Amino acid sequence: MWWPDATGSVAFLISGALGVVAVTRTVGLAQLKSREWLAAWTNMIGSIAFGASAVGAFITKTGVTDDALLANAGTFVGALCFLIAALLMLPRRFSPRAARA
Repeated sequence: MWWPDATGSVAFLISGALGVVAVTRTVGLAQLKSREWLAAWTNMIGSIAFGASAVGAFITKTGVTDDALLANAGTFVGALCFLIAALLMLPRRFSPRAARA
């Protein structure tokens, strides 16, 4: 079943591109000190890694995965990028006062 991998990867790439466009419009083209900018681009890199994973996960007619190393590495790198992007979006400090309000 390769088709769901390919369509899911395309959806990830589109969402990553939309995120980059949205952040670029709000913070600028290259703002390396902006956590939002870093998160959007880290997310985009994760989406590209997931795309590479889908390419590697292609099942040949013989029933063998085309490139298992690429499939596994792409999945791992993509997931790691998504984790880093999520961590970048966490507030810098947790305020107990804000939680009670």
